[in-house]
Amino acid sequence: MNEQRIHRAIEKNMAHLSTLRAERQAVCQQALEEAQLLAQPAYSKGEKYDPARDFPPEILQIGSDFSSAGIRRLIDRNQRLNQARHGAENRWDPKVPFPKPGFRIPTVG
Repeated sequence: MNEQRIHRAIEKNMAHLSTLRAERQAVCQQALEEAQLLAQPAYSKGEKYDPARDFPPEILQIGSDFSSAGIRRLIDRNQRLNQARHGAENRWDPKVPFPKPGFRIPTVG
């Protein structure tokens, strides 16, 4: 009897923990997407982007890479993915140019 109650409590707590983890992961993913979007106008003006200005410390410490270098890597990766998708959609026809972004991703340093 007690053992069943303990087992149900453990299962309930594990389910709650899984829900909390999923919520935290969703918040982190949304923040990373927003950081990339916020960084692009700064890069188009030749400025650096500091995510600490736009996000509270508890978001920045979730475990993802919110550094300027990390955000640059994500933007670069997304641009390369978009270029690859564009190429695949157009059967790699060199006559269909890929529209270049209106900014240059600054190098680390």
